Amino acid sequence: MVTIQYMNSRVMSNVMICDHEFHFSKRTQRQIDLTTSLASHQWIYHVSSANDEEILLEADQWLLAKDKHPGTDTRFLIIYKDRALRTIRDLRRHHIGMLMSSLRATRRYLMQNHHEVSNDGSTLTWSFFFHYYPSVFQLHAHVMANPLHRNADRLHAFNHIIRNLITNTHWYRDALILTKTSRFTGLLTQNISPYHVNVWGDMVRNLLRIKLKSKLPDSVKINTHLSRRR
Repeated sequence: MVTIQYMNSRVMSNVMICDHEFHFSKRTQRQIDLTTSLASHQWIYHVSSANDEEILLEADQWLLAKDKHPGTDTRFLIIYKDRALRTIRDLRRHHIGMLMSSLRATRRYLMQNHHEVSNDGSTLTWSFFFHYYPSVFQLHAHVMANPLHRNADRLHAFNHIIRNLITNTHWYRDALILTKTSRFTGLLTQNISPYHVNVWGDMVRNLLRIKLKSKLPDSVKINTHLSRRR
């Protein structure tokens, strides 16, 4: 696991590169189990039976629901029912059929029922994506038209997920994944001592260029740390 601090557009951001060894370690899996047991995280397991949830579509393996959030724009969640699917790291090639079924059905629903319009009167395009790490550990995809609330440092586009699984069934199991630091990752790394490793600099810079979809100027300061367990 590598933690990075960088400056972009005068805003200091903290991100980390998570590898499969770190994600599937006993420490991380214990923390995921603990997180999923919290009362505040139980709602996602009971969406289909909750009286106050608006279920729009439901199939054997997934459902589409309105996303409750503090904003004013319309958002949706595609929630996958298999409890063994916690994050995108659990996806394999044989899940593509389920993913494509949910994507096609949701697109049909949106075409028939929702046409989000921006302030200038143009129709907004719906985005489908996953977060890593997610806020709750039951696999779900976000669907929204407003580009301001996507959390780009954690975003993985739906079509990229499909493409990569077609290429390699273990793509996300084994991948180095760049993600924004959060309370959850803070709990994972609070007792790990970092040490500075310059060799990661070029790789980190290239990952940030790809993830942020912009070229970082050479003046950008990137502090990379490879974390070693005590």
